[in-house]
Amino acid sequence: MKTCSNCGQPIQGNDMKNAAEILGELQETSTGELDDQNLCQACKEELGMLSLMGFGA
Repeated sequence: MKTCSNCGQPIQGNDMKNAAEILGELQETSTGELDDQNLCQACKEELGMLSLMGFGA
């Protein structure tokens, strides 16, 4: 099972995505900062919210 490269939690598949998670995925794939790009749902949501507020990379 894959683990999140940010918090270490196991990554679980989830078909239902909210807007913050989708924004996080877009930010994750568009930046080169995260090499392995293994983030859990909560970390993707956090990244998406930071990006939405203008604090993203």
